[in-house]
Amino acid sequence: MKYERQESEWFGFYANLYIKYISCYKKLEDTYDQMLHPQKKKLVKQMLENVMVRLCEIKNVQKNDISFSQS
Repeated sequence: MKYERQESEWFGFYANLYIKYISCYKKLEDTYDQMLHPQKKKLVKQMLENVMVRLCEIKNVQKNDISFSQS
């Protein structure tokens, strides 16, 4: 099922999602810095990496949407 939204709505959606991922990243980074258990630290690091990848994906989608709307 595809959602039908206008370009400005998609930009707002991805902007909001990006802000939430930034908040999540900051919390995970603080947790990782304070973590003492090696097993848990490894899992938190994996989550941090996944969040960073998702942030890059969202930023890329936003760049593509902006370039298409300006054309």
